[in-house]
Amino acid sequence: MGIGAPRPQRPEPRRGCLGRVVAVLVLGVVGLLAWLFIWPPTGQPHEQGPVVVLGGGAGERLRTAIDIVGEPQVGRELVLSEGAYSEWEVLGRSCREEAVRCFDPRPANTYGEAVTVDRIAAEQGWDRLTVVTSDYHATRSRLYFRSCVDADVTLVAADSGHTVGARVSGAPYEILGTLAALGNLPYC
Repeated sequence: MGIGAPRPQRPEPRRGCLGRVVAVLVLGVVGLLAWLFIWPPTGQPHEQGPVVVLGGGAGERLRTAIDIVGEPQVGRELVLSEGAYSEWEVLGRSCREEAVRCFDPRPANTYGEAVTVDRIAAEQGWDRLTVVTSDYHATRSRLYFRSCVDADVTLVAADSGHTVGARVSGAPYEILGTLAALGNLPYC
């Protein structure tokens, strides 16, 4: 190499390519988890058929169901799981009213609610129903009810009023619950 001749160029190492792929994958997983557990998709309630209210929450599930149903009537029953019907009774209402059905799921969890509702739906000949739960609980509930109930199920997520921070901090619990649900699906 003579004086003044350019130095041979070494190829640049491909730094960052793997880092970019990992970053895109992490962002994709975070986005998916946010979509499923922070801001889950929700459906529009069926215009006819029973409205099932899952137990739990802080009253938002029952309020949303009442907004959907109005006054319960034949063909538009209000079906209340344990916990939801105690809120109904606080309103001065009774499980013995016409078009109001209350049930105690066995086991007393979302899986039990789904298999109990499936049994009731078969007995009553329901071919479609709307299920109301809290927004943070929507993904697991949708998984159980669409897998375990032999009917056209629409899930409506009631606004829990939780902040984004509260939803993020509760997401691990819901993620673990959803993973456990996957293990229960063969028993539907």
